[in-house]
Amino acid sequence: AEAGFLALNGSAVLTSLRRVGEGLEARLFNPNTQPVEAVLDLSGWPEGVDRPREAYPVDFESNPTGQAYPAEDGRVALRLEAKQIVTLRFC
Repeated sequence: AEAGFLALNGSAVLTSLRRVGEGLEARLFNPNTQPVEAVLDLSGWPEGVDRPREAYPVDFESNPTGQAYPAEDGRVALRLEAKQIVTLRFC
């Protein structure tokens, strides 16, 4: 799935992308019965706008729930367990 500045690689599904305050949240779902690796690629981020340096997992109310994933070269890699839903807030 692609939306101009964002590409999702792997077999996870992007179910939501929304702006929350100054941040951007992406919700991913693993529909598989096995764990999968997913990469959110923000390398197409608009010129002149600071590209996110990390992504924090948040709950359904945008509250942080864990350690940040680094955005290395504009890409955030993560593992989703079977049937897992993950929401990430980019900062």
